[in-house]
Amino acid sequence: MKLGMLIRTDRCIGCQTCVITCKVNKMVPGEQYYSRVETQGNEMYVATKQPDGKVTMKFIPQNCNHCEEPKCAAACPVGAIGINELQAVYVDRMLCDSVAACVAACPYGNITLDSEYNKAAKCDFCSDRVLNGEEPYCVLSCPTKARIIGDLDDPESAVSQIIRNENATVLKPEENTKPKVYYTGLK
Repeated sequence: MKLGMLIRTDRCIGCQTCVITCKVNKMVPGEQYYSRVETQGNEMYVATKQPDGKVTMKFIPQNCNHCEEPKCAAACPVGAIGINELQAVYVDRMLCDSVAACVAACPYGNITLDSEYNKAAKCDFCSDRVLNGEEPYCVLSCPTKARIIGDLDDPESAVSQIIRNENATVLKPEENTKPKVYYTGLK
């Protein structure tokens, strides 16, 4: 199984429910988050007037991309970052030496040093929940069902079909990390 996620940006309303649910349930300390919702551009809200006169806003939920070739793992001098049985990237906090090379290496800005223990920390696709047949907190809590999780190795899974049929893309394809988080509606 190769766990992957699809995020439909046209369904995201920027409510931050995924961010807060992750923070609370994963007990993320301080001002840190394993998930975030950004907008295109650098402003709080980006509004675009369409030719028909409507104004639209685009929100882009982000978390670890669980890359097949994670630059964070390659940069870790002690091998504290690996890939689990779901093909999700994880941090072994017992091995982490707090150098933070992984933080600098992630081209997506999705890994941080935990403010409580000074260890690398990030989204793990809620692997424990998925292994128990449950959805990750961010997927479960999304009121608009903007996030879908599934097996990328199964061409008949909902996530694989949508990626294929709706020409889903990844963030920063030029980084060649082979992310397992895909997006529709980015363009």
